Amino acid sequence: MAKISILKISDSYPESYWFKSKILTGQDPISLKTGNEITEKLVIEFALTSKVSIDRILKYDFFFSDGPDFISPRFHQLLLKENVSGVQFLDANVFIAGKKYEGYKVFNVTSMHSVFDKEKSKSRPLLSYLPEGPQTYTEIVLRDDVDLVVDVFRSEESFTTVLVSDRVRKVCELNKVRGLQFIDRFSRA
Repeated sequence: MAKISILKISDSYPESYWFKSKILTGQDPISLKTGNEITEKLVIEFALTSKVSIDRILKYDFFFSDGPDFISPRFHQLLLKENVSGVQFLDANVFIAGKKYEGYKVFNVTSMHSVFDKEKSKSRPLLSYLPEGPQTYTEIVLRDDVDLVVDVFRSEESFTTVLVSDRVRKVCELNKVRGLQFIDRFSRA
């Protein structure tokens, strides 16, 4: 059985580095969180207008926004070289303090799998008046018996949760990819 990890924002990722995103071609941003490949033309702009150190922010490889996440040219090339499966790369128009930066890619995860241990994970209704409706997880425990078919995927139980194979985790750690972290268990107080 394969070992998997939850991909999360790094604890050291500054709040001032969160980008505003806009899909200029009009699609709903949720389409990038469905675990499906995007087949239509998509133009996405990411802008950061807060005063930040350009040198410091450009050292990151994984970037967060109010929409989809995106990655640096370095991380994109690393993932291509390692033939990482389960992710689609779409062009990202990135602007920092009004200047455009080239080579950045939207990190679109293209599959979903059920991986939460339903006995050990804890959730509560997202809406109290719909107890059988959507759930929000307060504790995530991953199953030990997961057979992976791709390296990167979203959880069927909670589509905002992205998971990666141990191979991807090791590649990222070995290459000191900045902006993300990997956890084996999640708990929200």
